[in-house]
Amino acid sequence: MLTAAIALIGVGCGAFQPTVAPTSTPEPSAQAVDCPLATPMPLQPGGWWSGRVFYELFVRSFADADGNGIGDLRGLTAHLDYLSDGAPGTGDDLDVGGLWLMPIFTSGSYHGYDVTDYEQVDPRYGDLASFAAFIDAAHRRDLEVLLDLVINHTSAEHPWFKDALAGGPHRDWYVWRDTDPGWPGVAGGSPWHETSSGWYYGAFGAGMPDLNLANPAVTAEIERIASLWLDRGVDGFRLDAAKHLIETGPTAQVNTPETMAWLSSFRDHVHATHPEALVLGEVWEPRAVTSGYVADGSLDMAFDFGFGPAALGAARLGDAATLTSGISELADRYPTGGVATFLTNHDQPRAMTELRRNRAAAGLAGEALLSSPGVPFIYYGEELGLQGAKPDEDIRAPFPWTPEGPGHGFTTGSPWEPFGPNPESANVASETDDPGSLLTTYRTMANVRNQVPALARGAAWRVEVTRRDLAVTLRWDGNNGALVIQNLGDRPAESPTLNLAAGPICGQPHASVVYQSASGTEAPVAADPVIGPDGGLRDYVPLPVIPAFTTVVIALNP
Repeated sequence: MLTAAIALIGVGCGAFQPTVAPTSTPEPSAQAVDCPLATPMPLQPGGWWSGRVFYELFVRSFADADGNGIGDLRGLTAHLDYLSDGAPGTGDDLDVGGLWLMPIFTSGSYHGYDVTDYEQVDPRYGDLASFAAFIDAAHRRDLEVLLDLVINHTSAEHPWFKDALAGGPHRDWYVWRDTDPGWPGVAGGSPWHETSSGWYYGAFGAGMPDLNLANPAVTAEIERIASLWLDRGVDGFRLDAAKHLIETGPTAQVNTPETMAWLSSFRDHVHATHPEALVLGEVWEPRAVTSGYVADGSLDMAFDFGFGPAALGAARLGDAATLTSGISELADRYPTGGVATFLTNHDQPRAMTELRRNRAAAGLAGEALLSSPGVPFIYYGEELGLQGAKPDEDIRAPFPWTPEGPGHGFTTGSPWEPFGPNPESANVASETDDPGSLLTTYRTMANVRNQVPALARGAAWRVEVTRRDLAVTLRWDGNNGALVIQNLGDRPAESPTLNLAAGPICGQPHASVVYQSASGTEAPVAADPVIGPDGGLRDYVPLPVIPAFTTVVIALNP
C-alpha cells in the first residue's frame, strides 16, 4: 500500500506543481463485500520486462563524447542518469527500466539497418570496451538493454554477400533464382535484383539482400551471434522486420508459417542458454496478426502498431471512444500480456508533429501511454516534444540537452544532422526547470506507473461514463487497482458518474488520487467507491469535477 503518492497539478495552459497527495480520505461509503466469483483476470507474464518503462534511442543522435558530431556509447553512458539515476522516485530522471538501442553493429549507413559485421560495434559509436563499460553502468542503475538485431537481411557490402556474388560457400546464405520470378514487392516495385550470376531477393532494396534463413547454416550463425551478445551482457533483442524472415512465394512473403516456426525455434535457443532474455519482435500488422506471434510462442513480446494512432487520434480530436476502444482491444487481443505499446517510433512522424504542436494533447497522449496495459516504449525526445517528419533523418535528429547552440549540449562539434524545430526551448535543461513542461509530465507519470502495481502489471476493464469526452479504464492486479480517467475535451466534466456492471474488485477499497494533471496546488480527495457483489462500480462519482485536458489516476487499495 502506498504511504504517499505523487500528484502532478497543472496541464494544458495551467502550471504544474508537483505535490504529495495525502492518503487520508473520508470514511468508506459502503460496507466491504466478498470478492466476486469470477475467472481470475489475466496478468502480464512474469518476465522482468513486464513492469518496466522502456526508452528507444538512436545512439548516433543521443550524446557525443568526442566532439565529432556523432553520438557514441561514451556519450550515452555519461548521460544514463537522465534515464535512470538508480534511485526510484527521485523525480530527477525518466524512471525507465529498459533501453532499446537502435542498431550499433558495424554498418556503412547512418541508420545501421544494413549490417556488415555482426560481431563488432560500429567504430563511429565506440568499441567492445566502451560497450562493456556502458552495459556495466546501465546494469548498476537497474537498466536492462535490448539490441536491435537485424536478421532478415545484411548489407550488400557484407563479406558473406560478396562471397555469394562470387559463387563462394556463402552462395546459399542468400535467396537466388536463375531468372526473375516476377514477384510483386511487399512495398511496391520488385524484390528481385539482377546480377551477372542470377537474381537475388531483397525485400528492402538492392542494398539489403535477404538472408536465406531456411538454410540451417545461416540459422546456426544467427543463433551464435545472438549468444555472443547475450554473453556480453545484453538482456534481449528487438528483432527487426520479424514478419519478413522466410518467403515461399509471390503471395507468401510475410507472416508465413515458416517464419513463425523459425522465430519459435530462435526463441527456444535464446531461452535455453539465457532463460531471462527477452525476444521482442517488430511485426507491423493489425493486432489480429501481431498477437498471433505471441499466442503461439514465436515471440515473448510484440510491438502493437494500433495503440499509438488510437492514443494520438483521441488526444488530438478529444474522442474518448477511440482511446477506450483501443485499450479494450489491446486487452482482448493480448489476454496474457506480451505486448509493447508506443506512440511513434523511428519510422514514423514524431508524436508532437502528429499532434500539430498541441502541448495539452501531447501530455494526454503520454499519460495514456504510461497508464495503459502493455509495456510502454518512449521514443527518445518524445518527452521533450521534439518534432520531425519524413525523411527519416528528420525523425532521428540529434537530442538537445541545453538551450545554447550550435551543439545544444549534444556535441562540441558540428552535429551530423540539424536539430529539429525550437531546440532553444525543447531541451532537457529548459524543461527540467519548468514545472509545466512535457518532460515533467513524463517523469512524474512514469514514476506513478512504477509506484502503482496495477498500472504496471494489471489487466484492464472498460468503465462506462456519462461523458463522451471522458475515457475511463479500471486497472486491477489481483490485490490493488487504479482508475485512469482522462478528460480529452476542452470543458470541465462535472460529477462524472462511473459504472462497471461486473468487475474484479475485492472488498471495499480505499480511493486516493495519486496523479492529476490539472491546475491547482493540492491533489483532490477522492470519494471511496460503492462496490457491488459482482465486483463492479455503481454510480461512482470519484471527484466533483475533472478539469479539461486532464488525466487523473485514482489508486484503489485495501
